[in-house]
Amino acid sequence: MYTFFDPNNTASCPQVLALSKGKHNHLNPYPTKTLGAIRSCLEGWLMEMDWQLADATPRRIMLNSGFIKSLRYHLNWNYGHDPPLSALHESLQNRSHTARIIGELRNGFYPNGIGLEGIRGLLEKHKILPLEERYVRAVESVTFEGEGEQHFILCMTSAMSKILVEAHRISIDTSFKRANGWEEFELETWHDGKMCCKSSLLYLLSVFVLKKMGQL
Repeated sequence: MYTFFDPNNTASCPQVLALSKGKHNHLNPYPTKTLGAIRSCLEGWLMEMDWQLADATPRRIMLNSGFIKSLRYHLNWNYGHDPPLSALHESLQNRSHTARIIGELRNGFYPNGIGLEGIRGLLEKHKILPLEERYVRAVESVTFEGEGEQHFILCMTSAMSKILVEAHRISIDTSFKRANGWEEFELETWHDGKMCCKSSLLYLLSVFVLKKMGQL
C-alpha cells in the first residue's frame, strides 16, 4: 500500500514523496555511494593492475590475483575462500556502481578510449620512448579490394622484430584469441628446439604488413 504526497507548487518542488506500508518481498536496495577512504583503496588496487585496467570489469578484478591479494590483506581475511567485494563495503555489491568506478578511473588513463583511437593515442606516446622500450609499433588502416577498409595493430619490441625478421623456423597458431573483436594469431620462432620469440599479431599478413615489419 502506497501513500503519495504531492507538492502544492510543482514548479518549485517537482518531487513527489511515496510511502510504502506493509511487508516487502524484496531486499533493501544496495547503497550507491562508497565512502571516500574505501574508494581510494579500491582505486589504488585497480591502478596496480596496470594495463589490465583496460578491460577490467567487476567480475574480472575478482579473478585478478594481485587485486585479491590486496583485498585479503586489507581485510585481514584468513578464511579458505576469497572475500567478496562487498566485504570491503556493501555498496560494492551493486555491480553497476562498481563498474562506474572502474570506468571513471579507466577514462583517466585512456582518455581516447580503448578502441582504435585509443591505440593510436598510445602509439603517439610510444613514439617518444627510446627505441628499445617501444611496443606499439604501427596502427594502420588499409583498403583491400572486395574487403573494404581493414585495420591492423602491430605490437612488438625492436628486439623481437629483429629475431622475427632473421628467423628460419616459424610456427603460427591461428586458433589463438585474446583481443575480442580482432582477427588475431600467435606467432613463434624456434632455434635449436628453444622458443626465441613469441608474439601476438593481427591476422593481416599482406606484403604491405611484411614490409612494415621489416622497417621496425
